[in-house]
Formats: sequence, C-alpha cells, structure tokens
Amino acid sequence: MSMKQYVINNTDQHQHPKQPMTLPVPMASKVLAIPELHAEIASNLLIYDYASCALVSKQWHDVWNPYVWSSIVNRNPQDQHCVRYGHLVRHFHAVLLAQGLRATAMTPISLDVVRQVCLELKTVALVSYTVPAEDFGRRIMDITEFPAPSTEATGGNPSKTERIGVPREVSNGFLSNSIQSLTLTLLHDVGISALHWIVLAGRQGRLQGLQKFKLTGVNFRSYETELKVSANDIHACTVLFPDLRKFSVSMSIGDPDLDQDTDIGGQSVLQKLKLSSLWSSTALPFILRPLHSLNSLTIGGISAQFFLTQIPRHCPNLTQFTYLARHDDIAPSLWIEFLAAYQGLTHLGLYDTSITDATVFFLAWNCPSLKDLVLPRLETGITWQAVSALVENLALLQVLIVTPRKIPGEFFGTRVDQEATDGRGSEAVVVFKPWACQNTLRELVLRRVELKNGVDDYALFRQRMWSLKRLTKLSIFGEHIAMECFVDTKAQRQSSPGFPCLEKFSLSSFETPMTLTEVQAMVGQMPQLKDPGLSSRCLTREAEKWLWGQYRDTGNGGYDEYAE
Repeated sequence: MSMKQYVINNTDQHQHPKQPMTLPVPMASKVLAIPELHAEIASNLLIYDYASCALVSKQWHDVWNPYVWSSIVNRNPQDQHCVRYGHLVRHFHAVLLAQGLRATAMTPISLDVVRQVCLELKTVALVSYTVPAEDFGRRIMDITEFPAPSTEATGGNPSKTERIGVPREVSNGFLSNSIQSLTLTLLHDVGISALHWIVLAGRQGRLQGLQKFKLTGVNFRSYETELKVSANDIHACTVLFPDLRKFSVSMSIGDPDLDQDTDIGGQSVLQKLKLSSLWSSTALPFILRPLHSLNSLTIGGISAQFFLTQIPRHCPNLTQFTYLARHDDIAPSLWIEFLAAYQGLTHLGLYDTSITDATVFFLAWNCPSLKDLVLPRLETGITWQAVSALVENLALLQVLIVTPRKIPGEFFGTRVDQEATDGRGSEAVVVFKPWACQNTLRELVLRRVELKNGVDDYALFRQRMWSLKRLTKLSIFGEHIAMECFVDTKAQRQSSPGFPCLEKFSLSSFETPMTLTEVQAMVGQMPQLKDPGLSSRCLTREAEKWLWGQYRDTGNGGYDEYAE
C-alpha cells in the first residue's frame, strides 16, 4: 500500500490526535551524531562538498564547517570570515607575490589576519619567488625593527650580512607550537634570513611541535660563492626543536662559525637529514655531531673525499644513504670502505659518482638488507655481470634503477642447444638463473638495453619480465626493443596476463612504431596499467591517439623521469 493511500484510509476511520505526531529522526542525522564516522565520510569528499553539506542545516553546519575551514590552500577567504573561523584553520599553503606580498590575490591585511588569528595551524607551506627579506620578515615573522647592516667581515655568516631583526614575542600563527610541518620555498637570501629567524623563534620557545622542516632556495646557484646558509643555524635547528624528525635544506651551506656559542643543550631525535648543496668540508661533521639517532642521510655538493670517513663516526645507525655528487673526486675504492660500515643499509642512491664493478659486487654479497638501489647516472660504467650479481643475491630488493655500460640479452637468460628427447636432433632450451628478488621487485628501471639477437633476445626478455609478478613500474631505455618483448605473438591464447600488477610503463624507442592492434595487445597484458609513458617514436598516430584517450585521466601523459 502506498503512503498516499495509507493516509487517505486512516483519515476516514480515525480522529486526528490531539498532540502533534513525532517525526522520525532522519538517518543522516543519526549518522552525524557519531563523531567517529565524520572523518571516514570526510575522506571521500572534496572541500566543495564540505561547503554544500554545511548549508543543509544547523546541525550539518556544526559538523562540516570545521572541515570547510580546516585548510586554506591557494584561496583567498574574506577577512571577516577568516577572523570568525580562523581558529578552525589547520593547513595554510600560499604563493606570496611581490605586489604587496599577496598570497593568490590575498591582501597584506589578510596575511596579518592569518598570522594573528590562525593560532592552531599544523602545516604551513609558503612559496615566494620575488618577495624581499624585509617584507617576508614583517608579514610572516612579525618583525617590526630591522637593524642596519653590519660592516664587519662576514665570514659567510648571514647574521652579519643581512638586516635580520628579531620576531616579536606575541601570538603568531606562523610560529605556533601546534605547527608540525613547515615548508618554505624562497629566494636564496630570503631563505638565509628565514632560517635564522626560525632559530631565534626556537630560542623563544616557539615551534616546539615541529616535526618536519623543508627549506628550498630559488636560483641559489648564483650564490654558491657569495651568501651561504650558516652551518650554525642548521646545527641549532636540529637541537632546538625536540620533536623534529625530518630536516631538509636545498641551499648552499657555508663553513660554521666556531667562535659562536654552540652549546645549546638538549638531545636531537632527528631521523632524516637532507643537505643537497653542502660546499663546506668542515660543516658536515659540525652538523652531524649531535645526530646520534639519524637513520637517513642525503648530501650533495661536497667534493672532499674525507667526508666518507666522517659519516660512520657520527652516524653509526644509518639505514638510508643518498649521495648527490657535483664535482666528484671520490676514489671508487673508498666506497667499499664506506659501505663496509653500513652493511645493514636498506636504501642506497648514488648519483653522478664513480663506482666500479667491485663496489657493486660488494653490495650484492655484503648488504643483504638492501631494498632500494638507485644508480641512475654513473661517471664510470659498470658491467651487466655486476647487475646480475645484484638481482641474483639480494632477496629483499624492491627497487632497482641502474645504468650499466650495456645490458645484452644474456642478462635476462641464455639459450643452449640440447639434444631433443625424441631423437630428432637438437633444440634450443632457455636456461634461467633464478633472481633472488623475483618475488619482491616492484620497480625496475634499466637503461642501455641492447637486444641485438632478434627473436631469441625478445623471448628471453619477455619470459624474465613475466616472472616478476609483483612488478608495478617498468622503464626500459635502449635499442632493438620490439613488440615480442612484451607479447607472445605466436601463442594463440594466454591463460593469464604477463604483467598482472604493472601500473606504470615507460619505453623510449621501438624497432618499428606499434600499430593500434599491437598497442591493444600489449595493454591487454597489463590490466592494472594507469600511466603508459611511451614516447611518440614508439607509436603510430592512430595508436598514440587511442592510448592517450584511454589513459588521459589516470596517467601523466609524459615521459619517464629517468629518460636520458
């Protein structure tokens, strides 16, 4: 019986009640009465959905308005609204422009409002390519007085070269103790001042909840011989903030000022440190001295060989190490001495440096815990036999990115002639030496692959790749790559796809451009594919149009980051 018919029937037979009927509580209201479900529902909505939900009713407004105002990311709220709801803002991301220091059309007054009202921020990310240091200091750090520049010898210390000033000891959302993550992308000279201001704020007892800090300098190459970040400020940051776990500075770092008082006290709990442009050999041991709990280190720029012996002395517990060389003069033999101190490494990345087969064989035989190995650009090439030692011995390897001199078909397997069992002469048999990482490898990037033996090499390559069932990313750069490397064109039907987990696939060139039918056959081997990074040289015009139409919303439509 319909509701309409039910109402008609009951109206004719019964009197109306004297008291108003109690309406049933909507199911949505019952759900919103359970706070634990709010976050689960919110994780499936966008900020525009939050705003729509907040307009439904007063109850919904009370539930969803905190989500509407939890994040200000590149948007410009009206000042009166920011004053009213600023206590709800937890995430503030903005691009600062020089015209009045605006953040995406944000007026200077708006930045002042954010600084004064948003006192419970958790993450702050500021990007500025043009804002001068004094404007940044006034609006963000709340500095009202800047002393005149000193005429003393600088010695590479920014506190003597810049009009630094001191943050006022008043409420400042950008220096709040609730902030857990602070990311700054600034001009090099502004970044030098900003880091010093943060140290001063730490000495005032601010930013005590900071867990992650990242400072990136814009166009800092031009300052490599001039202004540099003070190693003293970096040292101070690692000790002043008790919860700091990750610290990254991508700016030129100078020598420490040993005359300054560096006995700050406290114990650093820093676990991850990145110094991508370290130009001082004395700065590294100075910075590393209090970092006994460090387990991840990334350094670059330094050109002195002795630093390899300094790191194990100060950081005995490293499990992840990345070296970004600029002017590499490290003898290959020193790498073996360094790695001997860290046989428990799980991640190793060496860029633009000189290593030999001996170093790679040492890794294969002495670092069984290695999970990620990144060797994308090497000054001295290694042989494919050394790479074979890696995959045949490292049972936990998940990521392998390597550039040997060349990778022939023998790397993937060999064919030998054996007598057939039925007495019909001999036949070619594929012999595979098992890869220890066959069941763990997720990402494989190989450059300089040369499959010169045609169909035989294609079959070896295909069968080896098909054996890596957990592979999610595959990038191949080389010569003589053909359709048969990925699809068995002779088989009439395959019971299962060759690449069941592959999500990202990159290829630099093909023997002949693939047709639409060939591309569809290859993609059929990759049911989870989301990002096909194929260059236009690999496809016909028709195939290219179809492929990008299929994956327009899931892939980046670009070339792989490891392409030559």
